[in-house]
Amino acid sequence: MNNNPPVKWKKYMFLPTMGLRSMESIENDIKRYNIKDNAQMFKDIEKEIKASKEFAYVCSFVPPNWAHSTPKYLIKEYADIDKAKNYLQELGPSKFSEVWFFNHSKTDVFGRLSYELDEGFPEFAKPVLETQRIASAEREQKLQLIHDKLNNPYRKRRIFDFALLAKAAGCREFSVQLKLRDSRFLIYDWDKDNDDIVLEKLKGLGE
Repeated sequence: MNNNPPVKWKKYMFLPTMGLRSMESIENDIKRYNIKDNAQMFKDIEKEIKASKEFAYVCSFVPPNWAHSTPKYLIKEYADIDKAKNYLQELGPSKFSEVWFFNHSKTDVFGRLSYELDEGFPEFAKPVLETQRIASAEREQKLQLIHDKLNNPYRKRRIFDFALLAKAAGCREFSVQLKLRDSRFLIYDWDKDNDDIVLEKLKGLGE
């Protein structure tokens, strides 16, 4: 794998640094390939589809120096693989250093916990939780599970400490992105209003 990973990967590496996710968990979920090996990635997705119809697969095309959202393509069936290949060619492979994929289940619930890092933070912090629409029959149960996971004292403290670091680095907003699959909860990304400055200021922390 690339000895100089893209900035987006370096950003993910702060999650283990802050005690919010293990590196092993990230590496198990996200399959990384050098851009020149994108044909192998598509072959591996085809094998995954053959093995199980339970998941869809998200391809992410990753520029070397970009920490924000990356171009993506959702593969639900074999026919989508050629469409994803064409999409990559339309984008221009030379713009990217890596391609990734991860699976996506229909039952996955995604959400975001956000902080306004204003003059009232941290004394009067009021985090806001947003989630995607959840089927009414499962809504209360899944929302309760998400709240329970976020209110775990250790996790709550680590998220709060991360928000404090973001504020010290000059951010006005901070959020973590979360996913619930059945009873498995994880924080899979984090965002601020100025990725580049914050990553530069936190670089020593992540090394």
